[in-house]
Amino acid sequence: NLLKVLKDGPVRRAFTLFSDGPALPVHLANTPKIRSLPLASACGVSNARSLAAIGNQILSGSGSILSPEGLRSALLAGGKALFDEGIGRRLAFSKCGWGLDRFAEFGCPGWIGWAGVGGSVFVLHPPTRSVFAYTVSGMAAEQYKARGVRILRAFDEAIKADRSFEQAQGKHS
Repeated sequence: NLLKVLKDGPVRRAFTLFSDGPALPVHLANTPKIRSLPLASACGVSNARSLAAIGNQILSGSGSILSPEGLRSALLAGGKALFDEGIGRRLAFSKCGWGLDRFAEFGCPGWIGWAGVGGSVFVLHPPTRSVFAYTVSGMAAEQYKARGVRILRAFDEAIKADRSFEQAQGKHS
């Protein structure tokens, strides 16, 4: 149970190092001191525009973040699927730790990346070279990212519709 781990487990003990800190990690993430730091990976504090810019650099293959070979390697499956206790199901991960099959169940197959406990989503779709980033303004202890996933699904449908239109017009093979 994720809430029990957060309340009583090692994460909670780590947060007690902050003598003036709140009782739960979710409350710590909403403090002005933490929210002012750009800690996208550590606690989900960033903005969608910055994450999308990073994603575009990753997919560009320009070498500024990953070379084309590095991107191909990063997208390879990293082994057997592992059980994610936070969302209660097995997930496949790429060699660099990106979630490979996390969004298929929401109608968005092929999107690779992460979603945070608070509702933020940062994913890449290599076949269309598309990036989706959605961040929330405060962290909540929710597991399902209803709004972020709903917007991702609409974005995915728009990309598919655009590609279908272009194919019908003979712009793509």
